[in-house]
This record gives sequence, C-alpha cells and structure tokens, in this order.
Amino acid sequence: MSVQSPTKQHPPIHHLPAVFLALAAFFISIKPAPANVFLVLTLFSVFLTPTHRAHLRKTVFSAVGLASLGFFALLVASQLYSHSTWADAGDYLSKYARLAYIPFLAAAVLSTRHALWVLAGFSAGMLLTLLLSYGIAIHPEACSLLQLQGCGPQSNPTVFKLHITQNYFMALAAALWAYAFIVLQAKPQNRLWAFGALVLAVLALFNVLFMVDGRTGWVVVGVLLAYLFYQRFGWKGALAGGVVAIALLALALVLVPALQQLFSAAVQEFQVWLEQGVAEGRSGMRLTYYTHAVQAIAEKPWLGHGLGGVRSALNLAALNDPNFALNNPHNQYLLFGVQIGLFGLAVYLAYWGLLFYTASHLPVGRSVPMAFLLTFAVGNLFNSFHFDMSEAMLFVVAAALVCSSRVGAFKGVARG
Repeated sequence: MSVQSPTKQHPPIHHLPAVFLALAAFFISIKPAPANVFLVLTLFSVFLTPTHRAHLRKTVFSAVGLASLGFFALLVASQLYSHSTWADAGDYLSKYARLAYIPFLAAAVLSTRHALWVLAGFSAGMLLTLLLSYGIAIHPEACSLLQLQGCGPQSNPTVFKLHITQNYFMALAAALWAYAFIVLQAKPQNRLWAFGALVLAVLALFNVLFMVDGRTGWVVVGVLLAYLFYQRFGWKGALAGGVVAIALLALALVLVPALQQLFSAAVQEFQVWLEQGVAEGRSGMRLTYYTHAVQAIAEKPWLGHGLGGVRSALNLAALNDPNFALNNPHNQYLLFGVQIGLFGLAVYLAYWGLLFYTASHLPVGRSVPMAFLLTFAVGNLFNSFHFDMSEAMLFVVAAALVCSSRVGAFKGVARG
C-alpha cells in the first residue's frame, strides 16, 4: 500500500524532515558544512515523527535500502583484513557512511510534494550559484563585496572551492531546468514559468561550456544529450546524440583557444606518460593514478587492500612529487577496486544495476533519476565522486528519492 500524501492527513510537523532534506539539497551545491547539518537534522526528525518512522520500515527493508546498508557494511568489513589502521580509514569511512543514510533519508519523503521540495532546494542552490558565477564574470570582486568565501580566481568564475563540483552540478541543473521547461510548457497557464526555466537552462549550459574550467561537465553534457536523444528516438537516437556532442566539441576546439590549449596539453601529457609511465598535468596525473591503481589491484585482486590501505597500495609517494594525491586514484571504480578488490567492485556494479533497475521501473517520473544515475556513473570514471564531499551527498539524496518513490511515496509526477 502506498504512503498517502501528508497534506491533509498530518500536522505540519510531519513536513519537517522533508524541509530539512530540501535545505540540505540547497546547501550541497554551495557549502558542505550546513548541508551535513541539515542531513543530520533530517535523520533525527525522521525518528521523532510516527508517520516517518512507519515509512522508515518500508525504506530500510526495500531493495535499495538493504543494498545501501549492505554495501556500506562491506566497505567497513574490508578494514578488518587491511594492514592499515582505522585512522587511515577514517576519511573514507566518514564519507562512505553517507551510503547508510539513504534509507533513512528516503523516509523523510512521504509524497510527491516532498520530493519536489527537495528538487526545488537543489534548483534554488544552483540558481544562486549561477547568479554569483555571472556576477563574478561581470565584476571579479563580487565575492569580496558580498563577503563570500570559496570563490575561484578571476580567470575561472566559480563560487566553489573545486571547479569539478560546479561544472558537474551546473550540467545537472541545466538538464533539470530543461526538463522543467518540457513539463511546464504543456499547460498554457505555466508558459511564463516554462520560459524562465528555459532561460536558466541556456544560461547554465553556457556557464558549463564556457565559464568553468573543467572537462567533467562537458562529458556530462554529452551524456545528457545522448540520453535525451535515446528517450526520443531509441538507441539510434543515442548514437546520433553522441555524434552531435562530438561535433559540438570539435567546433568548440576550433573556436575556443583555451580548449585548444587544454587538448594540446593532454596530448603532450599522454605522450610523456607512454614514454615514462609518469606525467604531470591534469591528464598526465590521472593516467599515472590509473596505472598505479591497476598495479595495486593486481597485487590483491579479489578482496583488495582494505578501506584504509589505499595510500600504501598506490605508492604514489615514491614519485617524490607533492602535486600527486596520495590516497585517491581519481576514479571511483579503481578506488573501490583497490579497497575491496574485484569481488567488492562486482558488488558495487550490482548495486548500480539495482539502482538503474529501480529507477527505470518507477511508475512515474523516470527521466530525472535515470539521467542523474547515468551522469554519476560516467563521472566516476574521471573522479571519485563517493569520496568527494558534495558529490557524495548529492548521490545519497538522489538515491533516497529513488528509494522512497519505489515504496510508493511519489504520486502524480509527470511521466517520461
């Protein structure tokens, strides 16, 4: 039996967990610290309200809820056979622990209305980011005037401490606003809102492609474009979307000198890596990380080196280069491979299969979660998103919405 909407059945206090979750979604794209606070408040408020506790029994024992708790337990168990200390595992443990939040955050969402609040919270945070980013582009001292911290250099307009976060999140926001345009323009009374959503989508897309230094966002835009074509025209459409994305990238390489420099640097770094096995630069360092990660997996292929054994297994300190990150190969699949081996990696891929299956079989509103899962899975190829602060939090919020919707919380979301 599906969970009923709390709008008429319950007092306002039963909306509180969803409000906290929406506030967490708002701050995820701006500053992780308050987002963490609101995630914890969401968990506490779920236990304090009877209706949410009743929903919690369903979300915990759902397929996604049990799989999330089980995979986190597997990660923790890997430290039991690791030669590293629990202190070495602490940083990973604190971030991976959010996977265990998923069924509890899912219990905060009792209805479509609550889910829309969460999406609106994320959208509002990205709108603020978009406005500030354009503000910095217009006036480089905008952050100082507003007494904000975490802004990027004048040459890279951003309100994030990490450019990867902004270009990835902004690509998601562009897709979300484009989806809102499609839904809203179907009704004449919503045409003004639809136009506003379209304008925001275009501004966000421009921000990703031309204002934020980072390639993950460009790849994500290509993935989203291919998914859109797949939704409309099937697999042939997806291939066509990929071709269009490649053509746009080629055009950008011709027209934008900065992209030409990035591409030239990547080619040179690749050549150095082929010759020496080690290279500097963003592309060269990633290739170096990947090489060392594969070697570490080959040493202990089945169960890995344990949660905290990454630093010693990668052995990047031997390169004597302070620019190398010593505890993260910048690829989540390789990071899990080092930590929990091929067995654990297979479990993780099965977990992803469950998430895709669950999202694809939702009775309504499939497009948004499916698009997010695709982009996160692809982003994991170039970054360790579960080990990154903001991306990890966004994942658990999105997975919580999928989990809650599967046990009957969502009603009346636009189809597609």
